[in-house]
Amino acid sequence: MNKLKNVGQIFVIVLFFVVLTGCSKDTTTGTLEIEFSNHPSDLVVYISPAENINIAVFYDLAVNGDGKLALELNAGNYLIRAFSNSAYPNVYDTPGFQIRTGEITKIYFDSNNIAHLQ
Repeated sequence: MNKLKNVGQIFVIVLFFVVLTGCSKDTTTGTLEIEFSNHPSDLVVYISPAENINIAVFYDLAVNGDGKLALELNAGNYLIRAFSNSAYPNVYDTPGFQIRTGEITKIYFDSNNIAHLQ
């Protein structure tokens, strides 16, 4: 009986450590890197979920002086909208993209403001 009690205690201790080590923080985010070939100073970027373009997850984002922007986003499907009053043409492509956990999604806008996923 004493042996069975010791085995039960050891089992509980081992089970506790298995559960404890299994509770690590899992990341559910990925990285978005955007680069604009044509990036006037008044360029603003909006990022919306693909399901509802009227809701901006990020809005009024300004790109760096080199035309680059990097963000951490939750995994999911999104759309990018970019606007500029001084650029010609001032209409930028509106690409859809997917953020995958732990991965980098790269989007490049060429000199004609057309988006290319890399």
